[in-house]
Amino acid sequence: MILAPTREINGVVEEGTLVCSTCQKQFQIKNGIPMLFCNENQTLIEKWWELSDAPLVDHNFMRGIPPHQQLIRCRIRDEVLTTGTSALDVGCATCIDYPLYREVGLCYVGVDFTYKLLAGALIITPDVPVVQGDAKKLPFRNESFDSVYCKDVLVHLPPDVYKKVLEEMWRVTKKVLMVACGISADTVKECRYTVTEIRPEVGYKYASQSSSYTKASIVDALSNLPNFDSLKTDDVKLEGESSSGYRVLFMARKKAV
Repeated sequence: MILAPTREINGVVEEGTLVCSTCQKQFQIKNGIPMLFCNENQTLIEKWWELSDAPLVDHNFMRGIPPHQQLIRCRIRDEVLTTGTSALDVGCATCIDYPLYREVGLCYVGVDFTYKLLAGALIITPDVPVVQGDAKKLPFRNESFDSVYCKDVLVHLPPDVYKKVLEEMWRVTKKVLMVACGISADTVKECRYTVTEIRPEVGYKYASQSSSYTKASIVDALSNLPNFDSLKTDDVKLEGESSSGYRVLFMARKKAV
């Protein structure tokens, strides 16, 4: 990328243009956020998150919980600490994880396709590095980060998309890919994906969706990635969080080259 800045504040480029040195395509920098979202045909669901009245957008979601009670976040952060010095948070939303990484000196980058959520992240923690990007085509070079992870992202992805997202996360990680999600019973053979129009009288114009994947299907997808070395899973209780139950944390490691 070639940077053509137009406005800087305290040495930080707030407005400007990024030009791809290969294809010459231009990308905007808006309020300090590189707009590298490559999906030019947003789905109904993707557009829904940008609505000012979208019901699931809460910038303060779970921020009042003490860090030591955020077990799934601390578990992922601790794994990053043992693996290297850098992590990419895919589907980062408002970057609730960032303080956990900053306090131990780890390099953290967040990527999400929803500009509104990234702008909210910068309001709450102005120093957090964020990029607007498409998880199906992450705007990073191969093996850019020691660790790459996502939390509860698969629930928003239909069957024909989630494996592509895992492949992209695997491409940009150098050592480990971590996926935290709720799963359906292993007896369920196929993913359930529903899109439901929200009634106009409720005040929302778009849709909601849900996905459910089996543990076996995620294990299979991760185990068949190129240069796969090993896979470990942990059940992490959601103690102190708003949801009950637990998340399964999948940790796939690459072969050392």
